Amino acid sequence: MGCCRSAARSPAAAICKISWLRWTGRRESTYLLKSLPLPWMDEGAPHLVESGPHMKQITEESIALLAVQQREIIDRIALDLGVKPSQVFAVAALVNEGCTVPFIARYRKEKTGSLDEVQVREVSHRMVSYTNLETRRVDIIRGIFAQGKLDEELLENLRKCATLSELEDIYAPYKKKKKTRGMIAREKGLEPLAEIMRMEEKAVVLSRAPEIVRVNEENGELSVSTAEEALQGAMDILADSVSQDPDNRAAVKTLYLRGGRIVVKGIGDEEKKAQSVYQMYWDYAEPLSTLKAHRVLAINRGEREGVLEVKIEVDEEAACAPSAVAAR
Repeated sequence: MGCCRSAARSPAAAICKISWLRWTGRRESTYLLKSLPLPWMDEGAPHLVESGPHMKQITEESIALLAVQQREIIDRIALDLGVKPSQVFAVAALVNEGCTVPFIARYRKEKTGSLDEVQVREVSHRMVSYTNLETRRVDIIRGIFAQGKLDEELLENLRKCATLSELEDIYAPYKKKKKTRGMIAREKGLEPLAEIMRMEEKAVVLSRAPEIVRVNEENGELSVSTAEEALQGAMDILADSVSQDPDNRAAVKTLYLRGGRIVVKGIGDEEKKAQSVYQMYWDYAEPLSTLKAHRVLAINRGEREGVLEVKIEVDEEAACAPSAVAAR
């Protein structure tokens, strides 16, 4: 029996972790490059070898040299699963060649060190997951750098992200998106009033708002006609800022995961319900904290097919209570 189908080589197959450069304290930051050829990689492809935990200088050269390193990913998976790096390496190579998980577990024990099917599947899953994470991390760092907004603190926060959602939360303010009301308010020059609103009492804000009223002769769209318009624009700016703050986004996610519940309703009458494969979800609710993956898949499928209506509920009043805010 042949091992498996030959798979096309792909840059996406590189398993990796961002490598960071070390500041020598005397000269410019430098990288150490080293080839780590794997069966699925083009021979001689350069990969960064980690020479230090932090990047002390952010330069165009250092950003261009950011790459992903498969050795670090392999070591991380081995540590996570309590297996040897050589076993992880073997599974990665076999999967990339096109071998299936059952085949690897049954017929390639001599290469994997007798990993069972569950272990092989977990290695394969983490390879994909960690590769996607590190590839996205590099893309985000380069994207923010290209905007001229990457500083050391932001870079360090990006380095600490352990999930794609954490990365995306930090990247959210830097994404190109449709113009929001907050953006329009900033263009009108209402940020100073927003800062006053953030820091001062209501009476102070109300007294300062009329000072912002003005007419823009060159571009009427940038005019501020009334104090009420100025106040609304300042609130729009604050709303944008609050919604894009990574800590706030994390708190909202935690709130929903801990206290939210999914509510599902079937679309149609009792006759349609009796004929549907989604009968158990026709009038269904469950806390998100206990929701199993197979139920999520079934509910998503029913929603896509137009059979189920789905919403997420959370006790907003309890979430806004002072005690709940202080706990977060």
